Amino acid sequence: REKVTISNRTLQWKCVESRTDSKRLFYGRFFLAPLMKGQADTIGIAMRRALLGEIEGTCITSNALFKVK
Repeated sequence: REKVTISNRTLQWKCVESRTDSKRLFYGRFFLAPLMKGQADTIGIAMRRALLGEIEGTCITSNALFKVK
């Protein structure tokens, strides 16, 4: 059996920056931590599919990972 690791740290999810650049252009930057190995990919793929599939003209322009172990 594979050992399952569980984080005991509190999940943090917050909007770091949000602005409306024009009537149809919105920008948001978010922070989510801590994540276990592989969770960032899973969350990123799900967000991308949801945004691209449901909201016409939506795109993720960049992402950044910090303190990856």
